Amino acid sequence: MIDPIDFFKQAERLINTQSKVNETDCRSALSRGYYSLYHVTHESLKDKHHNDVLAKVKNNLRQRDIKYDKSLVANLESGYLAKLGVNYHKILLDVLNDICPTLAQYFKGARDDRNFADYELKMSFTKPETQLKIQEIKQTISNISSL
Repeated sequence: MIDPIDFFKQAERLINTQSKVNETDCRSALSRGYYSLYHVTHESLKDKHHNDVLAKVKNNLRQRDIKYDKSLVANLESGYLAKLGVNYHKILLDVLNDICPTLAQYFKGARDDRNFADYELKMSFTKPETQLKIQEIKQTISNISSL
């Protein structure tokens, strides 16, 4: 089992502890940073805003007329929700936006950066730019954890 913060520590190692950081390290750091933020957000909102998340998940399923196991949905089992086609990132983003639009903006930005890092091969990523984004993710993790 892995703690979401372990993903973040890996992101920091990739970008901060090597004397020569290459673009692959930058891209991987952004991806690991986002997934740390995603899992911290999932756990935090599941614990502290469970009813809000659950309402949005149920609404999503109802709108698409999807039948589901009530206990797995009530527990917000992310693997099960993915099998049902729930865009859980969007659910988390919507709940965050209701609570704190600024945090939602950082959450969305981290996902966008991860998508660019993973899919936009013609884009360039530099160490200083990536270090700044990793620091933003660190602060966002801290802020979301204290919601």
